[in-house]
Amino acid sequence: MQFRLPALSSALPLGFALPAFSQSDIADIDVYEPSGLRVLAASKGVYFDSGAGFLQDTAYVTQTGEDAPLVAAIDPLNADAWIAVGGAGGGAIQIARMTGQGQNIAFVQIPNSGLPADIDFAPDLAGWVLIARRPGSGPAQGAWAIYSTNGGTTWSATLGNGLDSITQIAFDRVAPSKVVAFTEAGAVKLSFNRGQNWSNPVASLGDEVISAVGSPHAEGLFFAATTGKTAWRSEDGGFTWVQLPVTALKITVSTEVPDLIWITDPNGALRMSADAGATWSSELDVPGFGQGKGMTDLVFDSASQRVVAVGEADAYGEVPSAVERVGAGTEGSGGVQPRILLGGVLESGNGNFALLGDSCVSGGVVVQWASRFEAQVPLFGGILSVGGPIVLEVVTVAKSAGGMQGVPGAGDFRIKAPLPNNPAIAGAKFMTQFAVVDTGAADPSGIVLSPALEIIGLP
Repeated sequence: MQFRLPALSSALPLGFALPAFSQSDIADIDVYEPSGLRVLAASKGVYFDSGAGFLQDTAYVTQTGEDAPLVAAIDPLNADAWIAVGGAGGGAIQIARMTGQGQNIAFVQIPNSGLPADIDFAPDLAGWVLIARRPGSGPAQGAWAIYSTNGGTTWSATLGNGLDSITQIAFDRVAPSKVVAFTEAGAVKLSFNRGQNWSNPVASLGDEVISAVGSPHAEGLFFAATTGKTAWRSEDGGFTWVQLPVTALKITVSTEVPDLIWITDPNGALRMSADAGATWSSELDVPGFGQGKGMTDLVFDSASQRVVAVGEADAYGEVPSAVERVGAGTEGSGGVQPRILLGGVLESGNGNFALLGDSCVSGGVVVQWASRFEAQVPLFGGILSVGGPIVLEVVTVAKSAGGMQGVPGAGDFRIKAPLPNNPAIAGAKFMTQFAVVDTGAADPSGIVLSPALEIIGLP
C-alpha cells in the first residue's frame, strides 16, 4: 500500500525550483495516466513535473507574454507527445508540438484564428486532437474549432459550427467518437465523428462554459461549470442537463472512483461530491492558494491519488482525493464487474451517507464489509482488502426494471449509514468492500468481489 496523508487538511503544497517561474500565472494543466506526468501552460512558458515535486523548464519559453501558451495537453496514448497553444498576435494562434520532455519543439501558426480556449485529445486514437477557439484582437474568421489527426502536424477546420465562439470541448471517454462543445453564449453542440462536424445547438446552459469534462465511467456522462458559477451534469451525451446544487468555476472527475467529482468554488476552495453532484462536502482549503490567487484549472492525478489545482501568481497546490479505489474486483455473470459507490461524503453529521453498489446480478445477496483497517486476504478469486474487526451488512440486490432475477449487471443496492456529529471522523480512514452471490461468477465459489474503497473522513 502506498503512503497516503492521514487527512485532507494535512496536504503539503509543492514548491518551485525555478526562480524565473515566480509570479507566472498558470493557465492550464494536464496529467498523463498512469505515470502522473504533469504539463503546465503558464504566462512564461510550458513547464512539466515528472513526479519529483517541482517544475522543470521546456524549450517553450516566452518573454513578452503575447505568445504565452494558454492551453496544454498530453496525448493519452503517447506520454512524449504534448501540444501547447497560445496567441501569436494579429489574431493568429501558435501551436507547439513538443517531444523529448518538451525539449524538442516545432511551431505551427494559423492566421485569423482568434485565441485558443481549450484542447482535448481523443482517448482512443493517438494523435487525434481538437482545439476550441474564441475571438481575439485580430480579424479571426472561419470555424471556431480545428482538429488534427496526426498529432498537430496538420490541421483542418471543423464543419457545421459557423462563427460561434467555442469555449470548451470534451470527448466522451467511453464512446470517443462523440464530443460535446460549448459556445460562448452557453449553447451545447454535439459531434458524432470526433469533432469533424457539429450539430445545431441541442441545449443551453445560459452562461459561458469555462470547464467541462467527460466521465470515464459511463457513456454520455458529462459535467460542466459556467461563468455564472453554475455546475451541470448530463447523462445522455449532452442533450439534456441538470443543474447541480453547488456554485462552481472549475470541475474535474476521478478516473478511479465512479461519481467522485470536485469543483472549485468562488471562494477559492474545493468541494467534493461522491454521488455525481447530488450532495457536496463543506469547503476544503488548497495549499498554495489564498491572498486573492484564483484557480484557473483543476485536474485529478490517479498516480498520486490527488486533486491538483493551478492558478494565478504561480499558485500550484494539491490535496489527497479522500476516496481511493483499492484492488480490481472480480467478474460476475456476463463478464460484468460490480461497481462500489458512495452516497455522499464521509463527513461528520452527514445524515445522508450511504454505501452503494451497482452492475451486480439482479436479485443476488450482498455482504458489505466495513472497517477501520486494511488487509490483503485472497478470497473468492480476488483480494479482500478490509481487515478486522469488520462490520457486516447483508442485503438483497434490487431486481432489474422488469422484475427479473439473474440479469447480468442489472442489479443495484443502497445501504444507509447516517454519520453522527463526531469530530473524530475527520482524518479517520475507513475501508469498505462487498461480495455478491452470483451463479455466473468467474470464480467457482459463485461469489463476486467488488473493488474496495479507502475513504478518509473530511475535516
